Amino acid sequence: MMRFVMGRFFHAALVVAALLILVFLIVHLTGDPAALALGTDSTHEEIVAFRHDMGFDRPLWIQFLSFARGVLLHAEFGNSLRYQEPALPIVLERLPATLELTFAAMGVALLIGVPTGLFAAILRGTWRDALLRIIALLGQSAPVFWIGILLIQVFAVQLGWFPSSGRDNGWMSIALPALTLSAYSTASITRLLRASVLDTLTQDFVRTARAKGVSALVVTLRHVLRNSLLPVVTLVAMQFGTLLGGAVITESIFAWPGLGRLVVQAIYNRDIFLIQAAVFTIAVLFVAINFVMDILYMALDPRIRLR
Repeated sequence: MMRFVMGRFFHAALVVAALLILVFLIVHLTGDPAALALGTDSTHEEIVAFRHDMGFDRPLWIQFLSFARGVLLHAEFGNSLRYQEPALPIVLERLPATLELTFAAMGVALLIGVPTGLFAAILRGTWRDALLRIIALLGQSAPVFWIGILLIQVFAVQLGWFPSSGRDNGWMSIALPALTLSAYSTASITRLLRASVLDTLTQDFVRTARAKGVSALVVTLRHVLRNSLLPVVTLVAMQFGTLLGGAVITESIFAWPGLGRLVVQAIYNRDIFLIQAAVFTIAVLFVAINFVMDILYMALDPRIRLR
């Protein structure tokens, strides 16, 4: 097991190194970073002075070494151009709100998607199965912004059950954003689990358990569901990245004070160092979540080993 964990950790470290290069290149792929940061209203002298102050006039490889040393040794991305403070602490200040929304959305997706997918497989061929599949298809097809606006219109404006924005009312504030963000993941989990359960039901160990007189409930929960959850674990790991990215739209709709909304504001303000810090933080989180999911995958199926 230790070999498996160390191998996955080594792969994660390689991915983080590649991310460091990509985040650095974000500033340079769009043109002159000094002109990008200052905008079209700045003079040539201001651009030249800013380029010198930020070190953008040095060779590219020297800039990368300085950037990598600052990130890896001191966790520094530079000062935010808008806030005039170190960029990473600003990102970390907004991160808890985004993680709260992401985990809430994933919790809703699992709470709804797992039993729905299981019931759809058990009720295969019935009208209830068809109805659940249609709802899941709609959940994957509907745009996030449309779902968010619809929920605000119905539950916040017309019924007045939940607030339409902000984070000041506890679970009531997170209810609509979490439902909005979880729609696609819920539908994906439902459809994948249904297909996985149908495949597991045809396996020999299931028929053997039934032939030995094991009750249908025990067979379903202990044998079928556990083995069917393996592909769902992989999907959940990928969906975390989707949720973190989708939070940009959801947080903007509901004025949720998280990292996604901060990224949108940083793009509008051309705050390149804040964008770098935010993108790298989200990417590292995604790598860390996938690392944890790999370990969980092995725990669910001990046959998995790193060769």
